[in-house]
Amino acid sequence: MPVMPGAEAYAHDGGPTGVLLCHGFTGSPQSLRPWAEYLADAGLSVSLPRLPGHGTTWQEMARTRWEDWFAEVNRAFDELRSRSDEIFVMGLSMGGCLALRLAELHGTAIRGLVLVNPSLTADSAMMFAAIRVLKFVVPSVKGIASDIKKPGAVEAGYDRTPVKAAASLPGLWHESAAGPQCGPEHSTGRADPSGSGGVGCCDEPRISFWGVSIQASGGYAML
Repeated sequence: MPVMPGAEAYAHDGGPTGVLLCHGFTGSPQSLRPWAEYLADAGLSVSLPRLPGHGTTWQEMARTRWEDWFAEVNRAFDELRSRSDEIFVMGLSMGGCLALRLAELHGTAIRGLVLVNPSLTADSAMMFAAIRVLKFVVPSVKGIASDIKKPGAVEAGYDRTPVKAAASLPGLWHESAAGPQCGPEHSTGRADPSGSGGVGCCDEPRISFWGVSIQASGGYAML
């Protein structure tokens, strides 16, 4: 299956500190590529995998579920771990939820987390109740790709959202509900309409992990 231009996975061999980045639902590595390249330029080893069904067609994504997406980030983590002394995991929206699940399973093997607008629950319980029925009726609904506040920003994503894939998200939220014992902090943009995911603008949040605090200036986030 051909991959959208710019939606390819990204990897960089750098120093002994590794960073795994996880992109969001219906998005692609393109949305996190500038972040990945910034970290690579800083001398870190970086892995930014393309989740199954993403960056190709929504019809292909319709055949995937959250277990497939998590399996890919878990594989990428194991590969990065084999060549790194320590690993930080960073995720955007659904990618933040995948990062939390990784931390639950791998514990202290993950040095820290950075979560930007992590998707942890539905904006509307009624909406996802409807999706459980819709998945038997319609294959897709209007997409969310490129619904970004930053002027001129374009995301390599889909104009349709596969309903069956979306209907699997509550399973991921449930599996990640406990959260890691390390208690990472996350950043949520003040313009994020849901406060738990979705589309938002991080208005210079502070992101903290393991005693390290960084300033994120004008970051933009999408599901």
